[in-house]
Amino acid sequence: MKPKPLVILEALLDGTTIQLHDKYKYCLSEDNSLCIVGTKLAEGREPEECLLSVDISLTGFINLCNKMGDDEVFLIGANNVLSKKRSRR
Repeated sequence: MKPKPLVILEALLDGTTIQLHDKYKYCLSEDNSLCIVGTKLAEGREPEECLLSVDISLTGFINLCNKMGDDEVFLIGANNVLSKKRSRR
């Protein structure tokens, strides 16, 4: 199996939102910046999803990915493969 950070990075690059070990949901913005998916709350309005930029080192990202369970990363990797096969058809 590929290293966990590589599997997760491939999923992020394919546009998948990933919930990592710290329970936050991560995605890449249009300019490929790592972001957390947040919820914007305003009185009298419906909650809106928003992207919050993340300032994390490469080492920090790798450590966060390595804390993920093998089963979770396997499923993310399997989803990556299935998504690529579907897009080729």
